[in-house]
Amino acid sequence: MRNIILLSIINTILFSAVSFAQTSWYVSSERGSDKNNGTVDTPFKTIMRAVENVKAGDTILLETGVYREQVIFNEDSQGAKNAVITLKPVSGNRPVIKGSDIVRKWKRYNDSIWVRKHWEHNSQQVFVDGSVLKQIGFSSDAYPLTARDGNWMIRKIGNGVNDMFMNTFFYDREKQKLYICLKPDEDPNKKLIEASVRKHIVDASNSSYINIEGVIFRHSNTSAFKQGGAALEMGSFCTVKNCDIQWCDFAGISPGHNSTGTKIINCIINNNGDSGVSASRSFKFLIKDCIVNNNNYRLFNQDWHAGGLKIVTHSYGTIENCEVGNNLGVGIWFDWNHENTGESVVRNCRVYNNARMGGIMVEASERVSLIDNTLYGNDQFGIHYVVSSYGKIIGNTIAGHRGFIALDVSGPRKHQEFPLRDNVIKNNTIINSECTFDIHMIRPDGKYVLNNICDYNLYIRKGGPKLRYNEGGKKEWKDILVTGDIEKWRETTGYDKHSIVIDPDNFEFNTIRTK
Repeated sequence: MRNIILLSIINTILFSAVSFAQTSWYVSSERGSDKNNGTVDTPFKTIMRAVENVKAGDTILLETGVYREQVIFNEDSQGAKNAVITLKPVSGNRPVIKGSDIVRKWKRYNDSIWVRKHWEHNSQQVFVDGSVLKQIGFSSDAYPLTARDGNWMIRKIGNGVNDMFMNTFFYDREKQKLYICLKPDEDPNKKLIEASVRKHIVDASNSSYINIEGVIFRHSNTSAFKQGGAALEMGSFCTVKNCDIQWCDFAGISPGHNSTGTKIINCIINNNGDSGVSASRSFKFLIKDCIVNNNNYRLFNQDWHAGGLKIVTHSYGTIENCEVGNNLGVGIWFDWNHENTGESVVRNCRVYNNARMGGIMVEASERVSLIDNTLYGNDQFGIHYVVSSYGKIIGNTIAGHRGFIALDVSGPRKHQEFPLRDNVIKNNTIINSECTFDIHMIRPDGKYVLNNICDYNLYIRKGGPKLRYNEGGKKEWKDILVTGDIEKWRETTGYDKHSIVIDPDNFEFNTIRTK
């Protein structure tokens, strides 16, 4: 009996070793062939040829080169908890995966406009020697004229060839013609012209336990196929680390729809058409040590979906140690994350110079905490926390805010049913504001607005803080108190009983770095 048990254990160990035997598959766009066997001496040419062979625990190694393909991991190409599949460069190499193709065979249309006939792709991006052209018109079956909330989705410029100007492109879907407008003396046949054609660059939405490390990603055509989405769509328990994700047509990366445990670490996620990170029904994600700057270059509507990170539809997770700046939209935006959603936290992030609704916005969400973040130079609001509950706004610094309200805790209004309750606002520093109000709070009504705590904050503003208190609730909003008198504020509102006010003329402090 003892020998039978030992034999069973040995067989189990051997079976596990065979099942998760690690193989390295080599790929080279320059010297490879898909007829090769994928070794270091005889590499494949395409990544997808390696994916066709990959098993749990395997590694795909990329040599320097440009890979113009859509990489799809599915049910047959997924890792396991202790045997992830890894896609990364050969040591010291710099591979680039692009969702675009090179466009050749240009014919002159007039002095400065050129046309490429028989172009079958509804390309949403065109690049000339790496510089992006501005799109004339916008045509996609995935996008109606307005979103469900009545907002327009993208600011369309012009309609056709006659509206073109220098450094623009236009695609005529009916005639399948792609037009570009350059300087009169420029010939596109002597330049590198790239047009986006692929829905995704990486699609791992039907897979899991995929690690991607150290790869550069450029260009996508997602919005020609679907509303929303990202160039990199991940699945559950995937990790994207040390990657450079830029110049994609909608979002750069998504932790994955209905996916759990995705990690996005130390990545550059800049210059994308709508947003850097887009999450919908993404659970227990981690976004850490990332730079998310200059997104929404295509001018999507900031009131609909645009900016740095947009986290929606019952998603939850952690965003920490990130730099989020200069986005043409909200820097970090949580929206519609309720109904038993898990806890979210934004921690130790630097959020600056973001447009429209400002730095961090939490809307119609629950259990979102903002801890120890630094915010400056954002439009309209530093922190805009509206019709949300069970959150914490603790230890944040809002410096030199020039917009409307540095820290706004507001709602609901007549048409909204979401409450504003059981929130803790403590230990925040609002310093050197140039905005209309340092803080805005709502009077409790016992039903929709209740059990909110605001205390132990530090206000540093010449002449005292500007404080706004509103009737709010389900009634029309009505200003009750606008004051620089902290004692009157305490007596009227019950807030900030232990908060401190300091006149900057009587206070020595180190300059806060804002660049």
